[in-house]
Amino acid sequence: MLRITVLSGARTGARLELAKPVVRMGRAPDNDVAFDPNVPPQVLTFSLLTNPPGATLGASNGALAWRPPMSSVGTTNRVTVKVRDDGAPGLSATNTFFVRVQAPAAPMFESVTSDGDQLTLHVDGTEGSAVAGLRGCRIQSYADTPKPVWNPDIPQPINFFDGWQEVRDESYDNAFKAQWELFLRHVAGETKKFQWGLLEGAKGVQLAELGLKSWRQKKWLDVPKLKP
Repeated sequence: MLRITVLSGARTGARLELAKPVVRMGRAPDNDVAFDPNVPPQVLTFSLLTNPPGATLGASNGALAWRPPMSSVGTTNRVTVKVRDDGAPGLSATNTFFVRVQAPAAPMFESVTSDGDQLTLHVDGTEGSAVAGLRGCRIQSYADTPKPVWNPDIPQPINFFDGWQEVRDESYDNAFKAQWELFLRHVAGETKKFQWGLLEGAKGVQLAELGLKSWRQKKWLDVPKLKP
């Protein structure tokens, strides 16, 4: 939480109060609305003096907006905020705090299903869920996830499929086809070294065998590390 308060009293001084928010990668910090206890309240204007790349501050409400990239995990970032009012005489104050970026919780595979030759992955994370197949992917953010109230007396009014958004198609080629083409180019002598050797092929066979075993035993299985 970030709270900015200007206390002007008899207009002889001002104080800027800021908490020390913790920001998770890819998630914007929450901010309380700033206020001025004067009656009538003064109009406050906020500005950033120092900030990490991409961070912005609402000039009228002091709301800090920043979605840190993955590369910023573990860093501590300096933020200096200035606030001024429109009183006479005008007062202003600055303060500096530090934002520490924490890594998000690791996503969790909920299920892996196979329908004919189609593979479907269902992944849940702290910010939402994703269902991906060979030819498409749909996501649902945490904010858009429905929160239904069960009522046996009425039909369910929520269409749970409406909240899922289709990820834009980047026109990627079939992965199996692309890798076979790379291998054939290597066999034809177009490349000196093939990126995926026998060990990577063995890992694929191992994963397929463990997937079948996991399905039969109805439980999660660890994947042991293969040695060359």
